[in-house]
Amino acid sequence: MVYRVKRNVQYPEWYYWRGPYYNSESQEITFGETLTNEKGKFEIEFKAIPDEGVSKENLPVFNYEVTVDITDINGETRSATTIINVGYHSMTVSINAPETIDKTLKEKDITIEAFNLNGSTIDSKGTIKVIKLNAPDRILRTRPWLAPDFQDISEAQFLQLFPHDAFKNEN
Repeated sequence: MVYRVKRNVQYPEWYYWRGPYYNSESQEITFGETLTNEKGKFEIEFKAIPDEGVSKENLPVFNYEVTVDITDINGETRSATTIINVGYHSMTVSINAPETIDKTLKEKDITIEAFNLNGSTIDSKGTIKVIKLNAPDRILRTRPWLAPDFQDISEAQFLQLFPHDAFKNEN
């Protein structure tokens, strides 16, 4: 039996919203040969070595792809691959809520599920806080020019003349 273990890096979905991302090539962690026991079972031991070039703060998940090729006594070869996910965190949480919620309804359906890094549902406890955001008193457009170093007019006069522009850098 011949085996091979490769590591790939996977980032959470939100990571790609922030701009440039680290592109990682798969890296072979270990390979070798072993024999099955009398029941046809085997074990492969390897160290789940993280990619040191990846920041822990980005919550990467390391996918260890284990590929095995087994040849039976008749010379027939079978192959199988499985993926084991390991990370600096132990679970992910999914919140399923409607895009808009009618605040006049007393009850709202929101589903929260916790999964381990291999996608299995796990029991967990936590706290949900719903916080009302403070609405802005006015909506600001993107400034078409840079803010001046010195203002010739007062803030009150500026807001009267340009109600949708930022006086300084409040946007």
